[in-house]
Amino acid sequence: MADRVTKYNAGTNIFVEVDGEKKTLVIRVDLTHEIGPSGSGKSISVATTGGNQPLVGVGGEAKFYLGMNVYKRA
Repeated sequence: MADRVTKYNAGTNIFVEVDGEKKTLVIRVDLTHEIGPSGSGKSISVATTGGNQPLVGVGGEAKFYLGMNVYKRA
């Protein structure tokens, strides 16, 4: 049986796995990584999709979208 999992980078420090057969999404973020401070300096960005990104599944169709930011307090 063919591999039904699509893996790719969905932004800065955000990696996704879309399983077209099981209809599941796995999101991985390296929590030790820092992108930089926010404009106000109150938080530090860890990961971002940079807006809503299409989730490309098996067959290349985008039926779902992911918009995500991960941050921590400065």
